[in-house]
Amino acid sequence: MLDSKEISAVELTEQYLDRIEKSDKEINSYITVCKENALADAKKAQEEENNKLIECVKACLPDEKLEYKVESLKATETPAVILLSEYARRIQDMNKVLGESFAPEGQVTLVLNSENEIVKKIPSLTEENRKLVCEHIYDLALMAHKPLSAEQMSKFIARNVKLLELLAE
Repeated sequence: MLDSKEISAVELTEQYLDRIEKSDKEINSYITVCKENALADAKKAQEEENNKLIECVKACLPDEKLEYKVESLKATETPAVILLSEYARRIQDMNKVLGESFAPEGQVTLVLNSENEIVKKIPSLTEENRKLVCEHIYDLALMAHKPLSAEQMSKFIARNVKLLELLAE
């Protein structure tokens, strides 16, 4: 279950702890249950998995200003979203109202959805396919955030063709 990423280490640990709590009242098989330690270890394992995923994606995306996070998003079909810092978002809103094109440097975060099946498979992909998938996920997140530039759109279309070729093989 953990290897296939069907469930996280924290979720699995919580399920086992709940099961122990419910059944141990009757069978009294545990002297001590270290719930806090078990959850802390599970969270540490989950952080290591998340860091591994972030490093895989970071290696594929050359943008040094980009921050990365792994979170469980409500919509499992969404592989990633872009978050702006509050300052950058407000400046962007002001620019729309004033009709200006001033774009300040702000913290941009790519939030990878730990519940998405594609994101779960990123570390196991070949290097070439990993780069293709990571760039595509990033462009999808950007498109949901703002229109792509002409150059970004050309690369996105070329990548789509490449993905379709891979699927057609």
